[in-house]
Amino acid sequence: MFRKFLDGVAFGTGFGIACAGLYLIASFVILPSLFDNNISSPDTPTVVSPDDGQLSSDDGWADTDFDEFYNAPVDEQIESATAIALAEYVPSNDGRMRAVISEYLKQTAGVEPPYAVGDEHPRLSYYPTEGEIRGDGLVIFFAGSRMMMSTTFRGGRISGLSDIPLDLFREKCSSNGGY
Repeated sequence: MFRKFLDGVAFGTGFGIACAGLYLIASFVILPSLFDNNISSPDTPTVVSPDDGQLSSDDGWADTDFDEFYNAPVDEQIESATAIALAEYVPSNDGRMRAVISEYLKQTAGVEPPYAVGDEHPRLSYYPTEGEIRGDGLVIFFAGSRMMMSTTFRGGRISGLSDIPLDLFREKCSSNGGY
């Protein structure tokens, strides 16, 4: 009888070690590779991190990180950006909402932004899900060819910039080297 007990303990211990090993393999090898796909979900926040583009030293932002730009006051963000674009969401035939550049509120002379008016910014386009509201469009800040930040606007207000009215934002841009 004692022998059966020891056999059961040995079996249980072996089974536990095998399960723990499989758990570790799944946790550190298999699962991370399944979720490392860099696809944005429909719940992506309205403020988007910068593009993977590189800055040259004459862009003025080579030594500035995204957090510094993001946390700066609106007037400093406008002043520091080399280009500020408005993009409107335009529905496409496949159901995707395309972020299409509709105008530039600011464009620094000698610095060519990465997208022209009428171009789609594919990283900011999305497939809507039921009940999801992303606004009417986006305000996109660039430093050279690098997107520093984007935030949505809806009903004439920019939610990610302290709900500033879009008209007031336009005025700030035009008084700061904009059109």
